Formats: sequence, C-alpha cells, structure tokens
Amino acid sequence: MRQSCVRRFGSVAVVLIVAAFIFVARSADSQTIGSEPPASASPAAKYMFYLHGTWVEKKGQDTPHPRYYVTYEYDQILKTLAAKGFVVIGESRAKGTNSTDYGKKVAEQAKSLVGRGVPPGNITIAGHSKGAIITMAAANVLKNPKVNYGIFGGCLSADGKFGRAYKKFIATLDDRVMGRFLSLVDKEDDVAGSCTDTFRRFGEDNVTEQIFDTGDGHGLFYQPKDIWIAPLVAFAMGK
Repeated sequence: MRQSCVRRFGSVAVVLIVAAFIFVARSADSQTIGSEPPASASPAAKYMFYLHGTWVEKKGQDTPHPRYYVTYEYDQILKTLAAKGFVVIGESRAKGTNSTDYGKKVAEQAKSLVGRGVPPGNITIAGHSKGAIITMAAANVLKNPKVNYGIFGGCLSADGKFGRAYKKFIATLDDRVMGRFLSLVDKEDDVAGSCTDTFRRFGEDNVTEQIFDTGDGHGLFYQPKDIWIAPLVAFAMGK
C-alpha cells in the first residue's frame, strides 16, 4: 500500500513539474514577445522590434510563397529572437499598412523606451522587405545615432517590380539618416539588392553589409535560419 502511494505521489509530482515548466515557458513568452513594448522597461534589457514582409500582410503565415516554396514563419522568428535573450516587439500588420505611418508608430514606441531609461544602443529595429522599409522610416523619425537598424532584403532593385516606389520612398528621407545599420541580402534575391547606394546617405562609418549566397533569394528571411539570425543577434548585441 505504501509503495502504491509513493508511486502515485511520484506520478503527481512529475505532472506538477511538467505543468509548472509549461506555465513558466508560456509566461516567459508572454513577457518577452508582444505587439508593443512592455509597461515596465528595464534599462538592462535588449529590445528587438522585428517587422515582417508584405507576404504576411497579403496571405498570412500559412500560405507558401509560389516562388520561394516556403511559408513565412513570422511567429517562429519572433520566438527565436526571444530565445536569444531579447524582449521582442512585433505584430502581424493589416493588409495595405502604410509604411511611413507604421514607421512613425515604431519610432514612438522606441522613443518611449528611451524615455524610460533604456539606452538607445539596447534598441534594435529590424525588418525584411516591406519591414525593412518601415525600419528606415522609423530611423528617419528617431534621428538617434546609437539605435541599431537591420535592413534585410530591403533595398529594392531600381529595375525591379518595386523600384520606382522605392526611389520615391528614399526621396522622402532626410539627407542623412542617423543610426547603426546592418544590411543582409541574398545574392539571388529577385526583389532587392545591395544597400550600398542607399547607405551612402546614411553615413558610411555606421553601416555594415553582408551578401549571402544561399540560393534562397528573397525567401531566405521567411524562416529563422541561423545564417541571418546569428549576424543580427551579434549586431544587436554591439559586437
């Protein structure tokens, strides 16, 4: 009888431990990933705004892209960045969201963190494709040389589908956009290319670019692959 009770108690204990683990994991997710910065900001924390591309606006996260043959794993990207130690801010935007207006929103959220004592160098705003456009729009509003910005497949090719619109957007930016900038793009990207021309007006002392040769093109950033997550994390950590 006593052995039976011990076995039952042991089983209950295991269940309670597993349940506690799940609760802690869920609580950690809720604390480190949100659609806006947390109400209580810690000056010691690292904050990452991550902005998805147009595909999520148009088709969501479950529809495979007809050219890249992958779904856009945005939620998983946010979770991966949170697991790297960041307080992550990101949300699925509504279809047709205005890039400039949304950039202003993100800039105001970043300003609120700085106003609550977070060092600008602890804040990174990064995005892919349209998310990268929003990132540049936010930088144009923030005007803070110490904030980190990631531009991934975001400097759209002049002769591409969105070239004319991109040229018009760049014309709306200040003559010098301040900040620390990282550009990541794949050699086979059919939408974007090098940010060299764009970065000339950003201050070349504060920019870094890495061009991959994975063959994944614009779709490289649809999934949280270490080849681009690792340099983003290192950049955001000031390395």
